[in-house]
This record gives sequence, structure tokens and C-alpha cells, in this order.
Amino acid sequence: MFPDWLACISEWIRTHTAVTALLTDRFYTELPAAKTFPLGRIIHLTDPPVVPHVHHLVDGLFQVDVWGGSKAMTWTIAETVRHRLHTELVGAHDLTAGSFVATGVTPGGIRRDNETIEGSARPKASFDVTITLHP
Repeated sequence: MFPDWLACISEWIRTHTAVTALLTDRFYTELPAAKTFPLGRIIHLTDPPVVPHVHHLVDGLFQVDVWGGSKAMTWTIAETVRHRLHTELVGAHDLTAGSFVATGVTPGGIRRDNETIEGSARPKASFDVTITLHP
């Protein structure tokens, strides 16, 4: 059985001091009702099997969103998360959320815009990342 990929990857991101130095504990899988900025979120879009009809190895597609105070801070947080995933995630991990092996990470480019959130337009940076995973 697969672990909850979203819970695993979000926990992994929250264990990195480079991320917590920028966001403290404000990296979520669902946005909280009361928001303190800057903050980040990861969502799990899909996880098709790498080999059709073989339930062992998947290409998990995730989207990371960051809302900041300034545009520069938003970019820095998004690029920090993207860099950590790309350079440090490959390997075996045993976390509270579950155990998994990441065999490859392919991050996409960062998209930037302003999104209305909490009644005002906030700088937002987003990127997709495909992570090849198995239990």
C-alpha cells in the first residue's frame, strides 16, 4: 500500500531548516482560516503509475504555492523549497507520515502573480514538481 504522498512530502519539506527559517511552521496542505504571511502550501494533483497497470512506482505531481510579504521574499521561499526538493529528496525516507523512496525529482519553473487572499492582493509564486515515488 502507498503512504499518503502528500503527508509525506509536506512533512519532509517542514523538516528543513532553510524552509522553517523563512516560514517557521506556516507550510500547509490546506490553507488555514486565519492566515499569517508569508506562508506556503503543497497540493497533490495526481500520481499515475510509471508502468501502466503496475501499482508500485508512481510519478506524483504536486503543486507548491507560496504567498509572501514582498515579491522578493515570495521568490526566495519558492526557490528554497524547489531547490531542496530537487537536490535533497532523492533517497529513502522514514517519516511520521510514512516511509517512501523518491527515485527522481523534476521541478518545473516558478510562476508569479498576485492573488487576492485575505482581502488584498498578495505576491504569489507557484511551481509544479513531479516526484517518482514508491513505498
